[in-house]
Amino acid sequence: MPEVSGAIVTSLSILSPAQCARWAAEVVALERYWTRREAEVPSFTLGLAAYLDVAPRADDAGARPPYRIDAYRRWNNGLLRTHFGELLDQCCEAIAAWSSLPTQCEDRHAALPGFHIHLPHPLFAGAVASKHIDIQFRHVFGVVEPDPASVLTFTLPVSMPQGAALRIWNHDDHAVDHAYRLGAMTIHDGLRFHQAILNPHHLPVPRIMLQGHGIRTHNGWRLYW
Repeated sequence: MPEVSGAIVTSLSILSPAQCARWAAEVVALERYWTRREAEVPSFTLGLAAYLDVAPRADDAGARPPYRIDAYRRWNNGLLRTHFGELLDQCCEAIAAWSSLPTQCEDRHAALPGFHIHLPHPLFAGAVASKHIDIQFRHVFGVVEPDPASVLTFTLPVSMPQGAALRIWNHDDHAVDHAYRLGAMTIHDGLRFHQAILNPHHLPVPRIMLQGHGIRTHNGWRLYW
């Protein structure tokens, strides 16, 4: 496990190029279910993401956030399980083998891991993604300050332009880039500031990443988004 910016980043090879192409094609085939996340650029998700969907939107403060609507979350999870159940099972098996802990997707009280989709656009060549830490566990599980060994964030590219990477900052504000690899799951604790490097060479390749988080309980890892 290489150390990047003082943070441990793990890379697990999971999918072959052919398997990546299969799953990327399945995401594209479900385009009618994508949610547009930015008005000006082609940024989408397939699935519910706690950091986007667990709180009311500023322009619609009276509405109940979709993550909190049980029926909608169940529908979302059913869609993902139907089309990507095999892939989600592979992810659980990989994390279980890596951590020596039982691992399952949490689909009763949380949303299943889903996909970030960035179609080619000139703006994605710049550092336009947010610099952030992952604290979704507070809103989904009510955990305030977990031990870093008890949370994780993972990204699994099934389609990616060359140069896509994870940038992580250490405590003296020095950043290091960790290159993504097609079909390889990148895992870190998510508690240091980090940023997605989307498409730095502006290549005509969609960036499609299975994205999720994990929280460690007495029963092992529970994966969600």
